[in-house]
Parts: sequence; structure tokens; C-alpha cells
Amino acid sequence: MIRPKLSLRRSAAIIGAAFLGLGTVVTFAAPASAHHPEINGTYCVVKGSNNYEFKWTVGNSENIKAEVTQVRPGPAGDIKVGAELNPRGGAPLTGTETRTAPSARQLEKTLTVEAKWIRPDRIVIEHRTVKAVDKGKCKT
Repeated sequence: MIRPKLSLRRSAAIIGAAFLGLGTVVTFAAPASAHHPEINGTYCVVKGSNNYEFKWTVGNSENIKAEVTQVRPGPAGDIKVGAELNPRGGAPLTGTETRTAPSARQLEKTLTVEAKWIRPDRIVIEHRTVKAVDKGKCKT
């Protein structure tokens, strides 16, 4: 059986089309948005109970202020809808809350915060969900 040979011209056309397609993607791809709330959290179990004490901080990834537009599972201290996130490097929002669960396995350990940044050319809304770090038993 004789196989047809690809011409050099056809191979060059295929390679050229591939580079042209790649160049178009790179040229028109939208830049990634890095805006996000920066959340840190810890929790500990209150001795002799089914209560867990959470401590949260929420900062800002950007150099402009942002507004908190959503908090789940619920507000914690300064971390609430309508709160203002200071620009990156400024004081973070803080909050302490107590959650109750029959065991640590059944405990909701995350906090989701959504925020809105208003830029001159666009509005950016992003959220982050972070799981708190277990610190063991609370110090009394």
C-alpha cells in the first residue's frame, strides 16, 4: 500500500495556522482579575461543651477600598454586609463567633466573604471561602 506524502507546503501551512491561532488567543485574552478578600481563621473547642470559638480576619488584596457584599454563614463582629475593607496593608476586619455542633466532624468550619471593588473602568465582585484552622482546646 502506498501512502500519500504530505507536501512541505501543506505542513508549513498547518504550522503557520497553529501559530496564528495561538497568537490570537494571547492577544485577545482578558487579564485575570486578582481581586479577592483575604480571609484567615482559627477555631478552638470550649472545654466541656459542644461550642467552638472562631476568630476571623478579612483583609483586601487590592490597593483600593472594597465593600463587603455577602458573608456566609453569617456576620462575625466587624465582618458583615456593608463593612468597608481597607486597602491592602490596612487594618483588616475582625470577628469572633461561637458555633455549636455535636462534634468537630459535623462543625461548619468555613467562612465565605464576597466583596465589591469599584474601579474607574469596571466593577469587580469576587468571593473567597476559607476553612478555619483547628487550634485544639480553647485557653480559659
